Amino acid sequence: MTAEYAADIITWRYAPPYDCYDMTEADPAFITSEAGGYFALADGGALIGFRSFGADGQVPGGRYDASALDTGRAFRVTVARFSARALRVVESLGFRREDSFTATSDGRDYQILRLTRGHRR
Repeated sequence: MTAEYAADIITWRYAPPYDCYDMTEADPAFITSEAGGYFALADGGALIGFRSFGADGQVPGGRYDASALDTGRAFRVTVARFSARALRVVESLGFRREDSFTATSDGRDYQILRLTRGHRR
């Protein structure tokens, strides 16, 4: 993640109900820090998206433990429950619904899905 990419990301705005993904309040210095856990997705040098891992990839209000996101073990993703297309994508990759919750930050419902080692598509 570069400072230029981070500065770009905090300007991105999404139409409701996807506005929960807006990063307008985020600190670009945190986004570029190792502790932030953010990675830029680029195509030919052009920013096309980003990913965060670790605590920043968790939505406030969910029940998380340390059993996921270790290389060679399990991966976990949290998706807004209204986002049917995102749920279809991650489920098509083999993620299975594990838990759901209402975020304490915005009152929206989220689904936690897990992909475990040994899954075959």
